[in-house]
Amino acid sequence: AAGGGGHSCERSASGMVGKLNQSRDARREVTLDAFSAFDSKQLDEKPLHTYHVSPPKLEDNSSEEGAEQEEQEDAKWSTFGPGLYLQYLFQSLVQRFINSLNYAFFGQYLNLSGIEYRAVQTLPLTAYSMKIFIGVLSDVLPIRGLRRKPYILGGMFVSFCFMVAASVRQKPAPYYAYDRDNCFLNKTVVGNPEAPDAALYYVTLFVMSLMFLAFADVASDALKVEYSQRESREARGTIATICAMCVDGGGIVGALIVGIALNGPAYGGSFCWDVPFRIVTGFIALCCAGSFLNTLFLVRDENKNAKARNLKKELYKFYQAFKSKEVFQSFLVLFVWAVSTKITSPAAIKVKKNWAEVTPLISTITQIVSSFFQVLGVSILKRFFLQTAWWKILLFTRLAVLLTENLVEFLTIFDYVRNPYFYFADDIIASIPESMTTLVAGLIMIEITPRGAEAMFHALFITAFVIGAALGSPISIMVTLPFDIGRDKKYLAARGGDTMDDRWDVFYSFLIPAAIQLVSLPVLALLPRQKEQVRQFRESGKKYPLLATAFIILLVICFFFTLFISLAYLIPTFNCHPFLGGRGC
Repeated sequence: AAGGGGHSCERSASGMVGKLNQSRDARREVTLDAFSAFDSKQLDEKPLHTYHVSPPKLEDNSSEEGAEQEEQEDAKWSTFGPGLYLQYLFQSLVQRFINSLNYAFFGQYLNLSGIEYRAVQTLPLTAYSMKIFIGVLSDVLPIRGLRRKPYILGGMFVSFCFMVAASVRQKPAPYYAYDRDNCFLNKTVVGNPEAPDAALYYVTLFVMSLMFLAFADVASDALKVEYSQRESREARGTIATICAMCVDGGGIVGALIVGIALNGPAYGGSFCWDVPFRIVTGFIALCCAGSFLNTLFLVRDENKNAKARNLKKELYKFYQAFKSKEVFQSFLVLFVWAVSTKITSPAAIKVKKNWAEVTPLISTITQIVSSFFQVLGVSILKRFFLQTAWWKILLFTRLAVLLTENLVEFLTIFDYVRNPYFYFADDIIASIPESMTTLVAGLIMIEITPRGAEAMFHALFITAFVIGAALGSPISIMVTLPFDIGRDKKYLAARGGDTMDDRWDVFYSFLIPAAIQLVSLPVLALLPRQKEQVRQFRESGKKYPLLATAFIILLVICFFFTLFISLAYLIPTFNCHPFLGGRGC
């Protein structure tokens, strides 16, 4: 069930941080976290980017002396850990809070069309795609001799300001007529037709808040690696594991709070009450303030008196490695994979809201349950399929997800089963193969990344994946425009909708994206089969300088295109044009 809650975008991002860290730690190599959480549903993004400095060498003159030094290092860095743990907790809370507002506030309360809702889902991805530039900036340009802490402080302070701006404004009345005294939302009467126009204001604030939160994400991930590198061999991985637990815990708590607080009738919920929206956004601002104070007093940055690096030289080394065969082909496959898997029907949010009648609380509970099934999927892959060819795993997982998604959509659309719990059954089932996909992508990156270029390679990986995911959204909208699936009238029998013709229009809007995903699967043939073929590609010495250059230029073009088109869908002056799904200006 793509869309409505971000059925695939968020799950694609979740879990990669912990998996990538564990693989790197086991190899005793420097790591850079790849994905996390775009919320299992909204790109609940966990830290997406990690940088490092070289660890100090331990003396091996004698076992006693080495053991004493390791104990001293453990004691030292264990005192540094709590500040970093709290930082991850605060950041995860803020990210999940903002991402969890999409369905309840934009999809239900403001009643955005399916096209507008996809734009709301896409815009945060443009903020995440900036992490490669933020990471490079943090690495090469220290502030007052510090590479990490100033970026965390600055990012959290600006994010705090944007959330304060969101909390001080009085939100508009809900789109549909709402009788608060009788706890009833009348979907046959439009109470505030201008409600969707307020979306642009709030989306802008939320996206800008996430963009500056990315500064804190990148710098925090770098500190995590630096802290972990200074742990003893026996304790190696403890800090990274606790950070991952804080991210998961903060994400679950944030989603649960929003699911309960905004589960009133105006938000499509089942309670007769809800927490004022200004209090919810104010609480997010409070979390930003807590993160700022925690960083100021508890987070330690040992990069004192750091010197600026030669950016041109670092970028040149990166480009030389990027144009090699194993790297370029892997990046190309993962980019096409990201684009195709995010081409989904914009009707999903309307099916979820009007036919399945999913409440914000049910949506939140499903996300939490799915996270446990993701752990199961990773365990299955590690136990039985770790040496299986990568393309086979990706092929199986994509076919499994397509089958479950479209079966549930079919049964819901044609009124065989319209139940909120059944509707999210595909999310829970599909979380198993999708977690396998996430881990495989992480394993591929570990193998193709050359030594000395870990940071930039993983940063570009994240950027390429996120831009590809963002590009899938406008493509989805364009290929489904003929079916006019964005308005509630098509789904409500009380307003003359929900006819057999309407149901077929909606179902066709799911079949076309599924067909595009199937057609894109042959690109998996370019992917190295496993670690051994990566080594063979590397030893062949084959390079694609022109194609690599063209690919990077393509990423830049796609970034600005998705940013422009997503904003256009939310601006009344533009979104009325027929080619954007409007009815004419």
